[in-house]
Amino acid sequence: MWILFLIVIIGLAFAVVFYHIKNPSAKTKGEIGEHVISKLIRRAIRQGLSGFVLSNVYLPKSDGGTSEIDVLFVSSKGIFVVESKNFAGYVFGDDQRKQWTVSLYAGKNWLGIKQTKKYFFYNPVWQNRSHIKNLWKLIGQDTPTYSLIVFSNRCDLINVRYDPSESLILRSDKLLSFFTLVKREYPDVLSPHDLQRLYGILAPFTQVREETKLAHIAAIHSPNPIPDRCPWCGGALVLRSATRGTHIGQQFYGCSNYPKCHYRCHVSLQRDNQPERRKKKFQNRPQV
Repeated sequence: MWILFLIVIIGLAFAVVFYHIKNPSAKTKGEIGEHVISKLIRRAIRQGLSGFVLSNVYLPKSDGGTSEIDVLFVSSKGIFVVESKNFAGYVFGDDQRKQWTVSLYAGKNWLGIKQTKKYFFYNPVWQNRSHIKNLWKLIGQDTPTYSLIVFSNRCDLINVRYDPSESLILRSDKLLSFFTLVKREYPDVLSPHDLQRLYGILAPFTQVREETKLAHIAAIHSPNPIPDRCPWCGGALVLRSATRGTHIGQQFYGCSNYPKCHYRCHVSLQRDNQPERRKKKFQNRPQV
């Protein structure tokens, strides 16, 4: 009897392990993607590209929060800030739009018609722009810094529009070829001493407490996060204080394109997406 009970327990254990392998959590998927990218960069280092790679770098933000860089490659050629997107499916996006889309095949319905599921995620170009801004606050802007958005091999970049002078978007199967090009074409800008100095500055930000990680995740999933860019026109957000009216003295984030754009977001994280009635609406804001 106890043998049968043991067999059942072992069978259940295998079933649980198999389920988690086939259905990894979002956190696990992210970690897998970051591991693949780090592994490819280390391979590029072994092939002669000098530098060091750090994963999960939690940089401080001016509002007291943190900005997490998935993978940071500091090389003699410059600094590469990598945002990992370990997705599967068809990816659609525009660097001027707040949300991007990944579309997945979801089987057939009872009529035999193919179905798809759509998932939305925050613009990774804007996301990495914010990472680089916080990195520059820490180390300065003297070193060339490059934004890389790396998707998994399980996705197809169907309709992705972006400015290649700001970011490079590619799949992970093209990453090693890219760094081979970097090794051959990019000039050396950092000496071994510079690399050692930057490692001393940045490495401690990978050793953060679990409370910091949890707070970062909570901020990401907050129902009313403060955007990095104006969702109406794409301009920078500037911290201001009200000088008149019922909210005098209160702080808010306003669009740098004011008075053409009247977007504002209160520091309390309660968004105000409508300008005051006495103000003229910004007619050309993109629809997000």
